[in-house]
Amino acid sequence: MSVQAFHVSEDWSQISSQMRRERLYAGLVILVVVIFSTALVAVFDRLALSVAWSSFLVEAVSLCLYGAVAIGYALRPHARMRIIAAGVYGAGLVLMAVTNWLTKSNLRVRLVDSPRAQNPVLYAGIIMLLYWVVLIGLTRRFPAEMRKIGLTGVRWAAWSVVGALTGLILGGHLLFTATTAAGLVLTFKPWPYTLWSLGYEAGIQSITEELFFRGVVFNYLYRVEERNFWLSAIVTSFLNVTALIVKAGWSSNLLLSLGTLFYAFAMSMISAALFSRSRSIVPAFANNVAFSMATMFL
Repeated sequence: MSVQAFHVSEDWSQISSQMRRERLYAGLVILVVVIFSTALVAVFDRLALSVAWSSFLVEAVSLCLYGAVAIGYALRPHARMRIIAAGVYGAGLVLMAVTNWLTKSNLRVRLVDSPRAQNPVLYAGIIMLLYWVVLIGLTRRFPAEMRKIGLTGVRWAAWSVVGALTGLILGGHLLFTATTAAGLVLTFKPWPYTLWSLGYEAGIQSITEELFFRGVVFNYLYRVEERNFWLSAIVTSFLNVTALIVKAGWSSNLLLSLGTLFYAFAMSMISAALFSRSRSIVPAFANNVAFSMATMFL
């Protein structure tokens, strides 16, 4: 009996040590990804490249990378984790390469500022929704693993409505503040550009951002490291807005620039609260999409 007890104690010690190593490794991966992504976004955003190439490179080291890392994090015990994560990364690269080639080729100014914003070719932005085919396929094949990062359909319809409402309320507050405090005039963008933006936000931008920052970073701090909600949400939100902070294309309006960061931070905090409450990425995703689409009026 005593020998068995010592054996169990030794096994538990080994298991605890392995768990600590895995937690440390996960934390280091998150930190490296954030630093690597932020640094390269800052570099690529400042290179004298065409809009198509600049957009593709920025997306390759941010959105595509976020999605792949999140899937790899969820599948980390799986033997084919690296292959699957690489496949997800490759799928994101292909979708964004095709989309940028079709809609942004030869542009030297932002898409929204160009005559192409009214061109029906932008309807090709629907291609970006194909990213969901990859995620749905993985969710059906690895339901337990994908649940770790919030890819779950529990009460998804109700939570989608809740998330969309929070995003619209925050976005409405931003629009009200921008028109009253900053004196900006709201404008409705051309339909082709609006639908292209919807494909971008609902297709790859918001979901990869939420999977990484809420499904991985916030989840790691809050549930794995067992930090309190506010610390976990604040740290995650700060990391979330770093890519905005380093971008070169800031408005000359200081109030607008600071307001953008504030509202992006607030959106991230709300997404963390929604994720914590629902244990699903769905409401955070809906919140992100609704808020981002509301900002198009600026």
